[in-house]
Amino acid sequence: MLPKQRRFGVGKKHGMSEMGTLYLITEDGKELEVNLCTDSEALYKRLREAVHATSESALKLRHPDSKKALHISPRIPPNTPDCRYIISVYPPNGMLVDEVNMDLVTLENRLVP
Repeated sequence: MLPKQRRFGVGKKHGMSEMGTLYLITEDGKELEVNLCTDSEALYKRLREAVHATSESALKLRHPDSKKALHISPRIPPNTPDCRYIISVYPPNGMLVDEVNMDLVTLENRLVP
């Protein structure tokens, strides 16, 4: 028997309009439902909350019939409860995004006279 479904991002908040439901399944078989919204940042937050991932964790969605990753955005193709996207969580590897951005800015400053 599959674990009980959980629904995330229910209702309107901060002026974001709802766009439908994203049906997911975790690698361990837990079924989830996440409301799509027009804001990419809010969608990432909802997905992270749904899988209890930290803000530094990377997320990957893929179609169950393909190994190809789906681009996570409000324009993600709709799916159904019978064809749930598989969501994977990858913990941070020690370097935060801000640190990478700082390294890139430092490198750019060295290259530009």
